[in-house]
Amino acid sequence: MLLKPVPDKPFQDKNPLSFFVYARCIIMNTPDSPPFKLSFSTAEDGYRLLNAAQWVPRPLEEVFDFFQRPANLGKITPPGQKMRIEPPFPEIMSPGDVFSYRLQVMGIPLKWIAKIDSVTPPHGFTDTMLKGPYRAWIHTHRFETQNNGTLILDEVRYKIYGCRIGHRHFFKPQLEKIFRARAEAVREFFTE
Repeated sequence: MLLKPVPDKPFQDKNPLSFFVYARCIIMNTPDSPPFKLSFSTAEDGYRLLNAAQWVPRPLEEVFDFFQRPANLGKITPPGQKMRIEPPFPEIMSPGDVFSYRLQVMGIPLKWIAKIDSVTPPHGFTDTMLKGPYRAWIHTHRFETQNNGTLILDEVRYKIYGCRIGHRHFFKPQLEKIFRARAEAVREFFTE
């Protein structure tokens, strides 16, 4: 069954599963569509949601192998963030691993500590921020074989310090900038 191309308008449905169907429609059925989609919404439990979808022309196992290696995070983080992972860290992540990063956001140095909650090779993993700039951050990375390549799906459930205005004018623009830069780095890495 072919899905109809989605009109060129922002994604409005607040159901995160609908976003992934939306992303698949765009990536799979409209050849002139950009290979990256990003959506923000709010879940019923009060978490904010960031959903991103990107298709790359590489096999699932290769894409997962890249993402499961903590050292590669620096390759897809915007250079202005000066991100560096602090040793020791394993070559390949496993459930229970804890990683500490140093980075800068708008010139402000931050420490980010994340724990790997689950890993299901080659289909995904979930990490949770233990310490960092958010009240809560749960990032689920999923990978699916699609159209002779791999669809990379991200769902971030997060809570911020501050109010709606802080989200609108600081957190959301920063996340959008970071995820767009990350998508460009991923695209470049997997199309070389």
